[in-house]
Amino acid sequence: MTANIGRGGTTSRRRRGGSRWKSIVVPLAAAACVLLLGALLSSLSLVLGAPVMKAAIIDQLNLTYASPEFIQHETAILKQAGYAADYYPPQRGNIEFYRRLPTLGYQIIILRVHTPRLKEANGELGDEVALVTSDIYRPDKPVDKKLAPYLVKVLSLNEWPATKQLYGITDGFVRDQMEGNFQGATIILTGCSGLRSDKLAKSFVSKGAGAVIGWDADVAPAFTDSATELLLQHLLIDKIPTREAVSRAAEKAGVDPYYGGRLVSYPPGR
Repeated sequence: MTANIGRGGTTSRRRRGGSRWKSIVVPLAAAACVLLLGALLSSLSLVLGAPVMKAAIIDQLNLTYASPEFIQHETAILKQAGYAADYYPPQRGNIEFYRRLPTLGYQIIILRVHTPRLKEANGELGDEVALVTSDIYRPDKPVDKKLAPYLVKVLSLNEWPATKQLYGITDGFVRDQMEGNFQGATIILTGCSGLRSDKLAKSFVSKGAGAVIGWDADVAPAFTDSATELLLQHLLIDKIPTREAVSRAAEKAGVDPYYGGRLVSYPPGR
């Protein structure tokens, strides 16, 4: 918007009118300059690689134990700590998603995912676990031959999909098939027995994770949700180092009263 100000033959009345226009236009122009400068600085920070803190909540457990309150509380804590939080419902957690996960640039990854123990050669449950995906096991539709050795059949879930087995990814999948690097991310395994063995945690660290936090035995869904909130509070709001944050959360939450799981971290010294 422009005003006709100060040309020859203009009456004093028009000059006064022009002055009023000027009093409006100048502040608007100044405000526009401030907005433009802010946009330029924001763009410059992106160009210069200024860090943007990001967190992911991958909620495969929603299939059998939905908890909107947990998601709401976790998202609030993450945002309070300055993280942009992305929520992934069960259907998003497929094999391809996990293959690309390290490339997505998250500093905090909350895997609210079933982690069942795998059977050993003698048929008994061992200490190793798999991360359950949303991909249905179908004998008539084999997966990529390159991926097949790193996948297992797990969990017959009655809720979704009905009575179908799903694929789970193993520590070898994390180590050998995931793309990119976690760049020091903290990974929180909220499912059962995620750190009963350190094999899965080691594979995440081999892909660049800074720390892996999880349970040393089975755990009830409500209990792990509550303990995870305590953990995030200590870790992100109180800004306590990982090892101490885990220790405090474990002390406050205690041992799961039904299954005996206790919150631990890997590597032990971090």
